[in-house]
Amino acid sequence: MAICERYNDFKERGYYIKFDTTALQILQEGAIDKADLENKIKKYDLIELQKRRNVDYQELVSEFMAEQPKSKLLTFMYVDLIVAALPNSFFEKLNLERKRLIQITLSIMFYNLFLQAYIYGEKPISTTQRKWLLGRDDFYLGIDEIKKVCWQIEKKDFEIFCEKYAFNLGNKKVSELKGEKFYRNGDKYFVLCIEEFLEYILIKTERLFKESCTNEEFSNYQRKKGFAFEEFVFSQFKGFYKNAVHSVYYYPQKDKVAEIDILLQEENYLLIIECKSGTIELKSASTDEEIRKKIDNKVKKAYNTLENANNYVALNERYKFSNKSNVVEGESKDKEVLCLHLSMYPLDAISSNVHVLNEKYIGESGNPKITMSFEHFLAICLDCYVRGMAIGTYLKQRKKNIIEHPQAHFDNNELDLYYQLTNKGNKSMLNESLENGFLGNFNEDIRIVTTFHDSSGKEFRPASEMLKDIDNRILYAMFKNAKSQYGLNKRYMIYLNEYLLVNTLD
Repeated sequence: MAICERYNDFKERGYYIKFDTTALQILQEGAIDKADLENKIKKYDLIELQKRRNVDYQELVSEFMAEQPKSKLLTFMYVDLIVAALPNSFFEKLNLERKRLIQITLSIMFYNLFLQAYIYGEKPISTTQRKWLLGRDDFYLGIDEIKKVCWQIEKKDFEIFCEKYAFNLGNKKVSELKGEKFYRNGDKYFVLCIEEFLEYILIKTERLFKESCTNEEFSNYQRKKGFAFEEFVFSQFKGFYKNAVHSVYYYPQKDKVAEIDILLQEENYLLIIECKSGTIELKSASTDEEIRKKIDNKVKKAYNTLENANNYVALNERYKFSNKSNVVEGESKDKEVLCLHLSMYPLDAISSNVHVLNEKYIGESGNPKITMSFEHFLAICLDCYVRGMAIGTYLKQRKKNIIEHPQAHFDNNELDLYYQLTNKGNKSMLNESLENGFLGNFNEDIRIVTTFHDSSGKEFRPASEMLKDIDNRILYAMFKNAKSQYGLNKRYMIYLNEYLLVNTLD
């Protein structure tokens, strides 16, 4: 419990265990007392930090080591999306039903979510809630805790899952860790962080599939996953912008046709969105060059598509995009083109600044392509909706800043940057610097790093607050269909909803 508390900083002391290797090493060795625990945290965190920084300083590697807030529930929805896209043959080889994989993942997530609220939320729990919700309260779990959330899961199902996904601290050294975020200690299992666990299940499941699939199976999976991600993005975006259209075509030449994933035409701008679901994992990279290559492989196709669509509008007096149900057309001079690349996998540490990696990312047209994770885009759409502000207002500001400062590194988190650029009531230093031209007094490749404090002087992250809002809304929707869609225990979900509702609304 002490390790989990310190790793997640549940008590908001501001200092925490930075690396999972530190936490696991201490769990293997134990600690005599609090002083010994503190000494070991400092010692092993320092060793890991030095190891990851390498002999030569790697700027991008260091950026990806920084902590970034994540949405738990949206990451789970991605897990659900990829599991649905996988072929039946994968689950036959895994010897685990498709539905059971989702149920076990959800059960681990929900049980830990409840336990964190119960232990650190300091809210009273009724006798009935305790009966249906609470098993072990030391952050370990087993089949008994899993079955509290879902009766359908059998012991053999859980054992197969653990065999494929768990890192066994009993017979492995911490140095053998290969990105696992689900752990076994004796006959007990645990996760250190819900967000990391869900992201691991996402990456690991795809990795298991790649190890045994044929090239044809993998190609079919990628197509199905890509289309599912586009549909998911569009369904969410359409909730905010009713006139958005999906899968539209245009004709750059008489005998040539091209497709755009999502298009939004507003009064004075045309927003072109390209969605990409290709897997990208950058935390494990050891050099800046490795990160640059991975990013280039993932963004170049989307950027080419956006550049071509932008050129089509710019080089013609009129534009026309259409599908079987919709036609979007107009005079090119009346619209500012905004190009947005949405990634399913987060690029948080660099997405705000992809343009500084290579000038080709702005393109010959001079119209920047903006990259962000869908997670961040959804949070921005929600905030814009609540504030009555068009999404294009923010994207035009981002585009303007990139054109005027093409070598400047803005904040390394899109949501923190969004907060600075749009918080008109309490102007940030960045906003004032941009408006008054102060950045011209510094080197072109200036790097801007920001911290945030509330009226009481307490540090906070706008990104964390915005993603909590997303999680609360998705969680509310999930409670409605947890039984029918996922087969979770009705009573568990009723009492979990009842208990968490108090905590989340507070």
